[in-house]
Amino acid sequence: DSYYAPDNASAVVTRGSFNDMTAAQQYRFLRSVWVLGAWVAFFGFLFVPTMPPRLLPVCDFFNAQGANVGACLTTEFSFMDSIGQHGSLLWDWNDESVKTLNNPYAAFPSQHTIFAAWCAISWIHLVGPNVSGKGVASAWFWVRGALRWGIVVYPMVTIYCIVITANHYIADALFGLLALAFSYAVVYFYYSYRSRHVVHDKEMPSTLLPY
Repeated sequence: DSYYAPDNASAVVTRGSFNDMTAAQQYRFLRSVWVLGAWVAFFGFLFVPTMPPRLLPVCDFFNAQGANVGACLTTEFSFMDSIGQHGSLLWDWNDESVKTLNNPYAAFPSQHTIFAAWCAISWIHLVGPNVSGKGVASAWFWVRGALRWGIVVYPMVTIYCIVITANHYIADALFGLLALAFSYAVVYFYYSYRSRHVVHDKEMPSTLLPY
């Protein structure tokens, strides 16, 4: 409809700025970043299976096939598997569904970090810069800044939680951020390439776009 495809709008980015995109273009851009980041994480799980810290001292965590997936190390560790010790609101590691569907070695890179950072990036983009013309003396300037940039606390808290609960190493989170940065760069340069090579004076139906 006219909201997603205004009559005077091109189906691709023409000036390379997120704020110049239509709502449909913004959705495609952010969706592409997320999907590519998920694929990067998938290949990380496939080629670099990583045992999370919580499984290092575990000797009695069995998958659906009855195999022990813990390392059974006798070393004293300073961390604690909080879900293993205290359970969770909806499930715990001993549930049959968890044993069947969960991949205990899908830890590198951290998809928790990828998703949380992607949410923060999306929020910052969609809130947008301060275009009201109000300077630093205005209360609205600081309120809008807090609304836009306060979201960065979310991935920081997420990283803290996944490390303190022994579900991830710090390296998992760092490579999660790198995976998202790589995904963002690829999508950004793809859109920039399209904006330079598309015929701008000719409308392109969105059904012809490959994304």
